[in-house]
Amino acid sequence: LNLQVFRNRMIAVIWIGGDRVYSSGRSFTKVMKPILGRVCLLVCTVLLGVARAASAQEAATYFRQNCTSCHTIGGGRLAGPDLKGVTGRRDRAWLVQFIQNPRSVIDSGDPYAAQLVQEARGVVMPTPPGMTPARAESLIDLLIAESQKPTSPFAGAQLLVRPMTARDVLAGRNL
Repeated sequence: LNLQVFRNRMIAVIWIGGDRVYSSGRSFTKVMKPILGRVCLLVCTVLLGVARAASAQEAATYFRQNCTSCHTIGGGRLAGPDLKGVTGRRDRAWLVQFIQNPRSVIDSGDPYAAQLVQEARGVVMPTPPGMTPARAESLIDLLIAESQKPTSPFAGAQLLVRPMTARDVLAGRNL
């Protein structure tokens, strides 16, 4: 791209391999506005993709640090319920509200929240530290994505459902 002044107006001339391909008597702004618009759209799209990836990574880190002591995604119940497919049990708005302040949902008399407390033998989920509506939304996105996988890394440690054999003991000693 070469900018030239012609008759007191800036014009754009695009050069490719030394041959002038395009010249416009239109002003620089009229020539560049559509090009800059496309460039801005491309940059915004790339940045949005990076932000989504960062949000997903942040949600995974947060879940690992704050939720895995009580929850799995596909690994069965711990102190709290297995969260695989949780969006099929409750809608997104309910989940966002519950994740942000479990006690208030329980105290509102919600029957599903009361069932969760009963299944947890009276243990109430604490309000997660630093929880915001945006973080709750990103955690739900994580739960949806991980629930679609055959095996989530958040399934937790899997226990044997059969007695250990001598071969299992030997394999453990050889670790």
